[in-house]
Amino acid sequence: MTTIFSFIGIYLMPFICIVFIISIIDLIKLLINGLEVKKELTIIIVITFTLMVYTPIYLIVNSVTI
Repeated sequence: MTTIFSFIGIYLMPFICIVFIISIIDLIKLLINGLEVKKELTIIIVITFTLMVYTPIYLIVNSVTI
């Protein structure tokens, strides 16, 4: 499991961050124009944010040796 999160943290994190920022910009555009927010956009934001927060925490917690 650590290798999966290491791969995500090292190689995929820049792309995850770009997708997150673009999704947030699209969300703001929809809100400014008064349009309805799409469910898919909300799901993408939630998944990318969760990966951005959980991956470093998982790697830090598992790198500490007692």
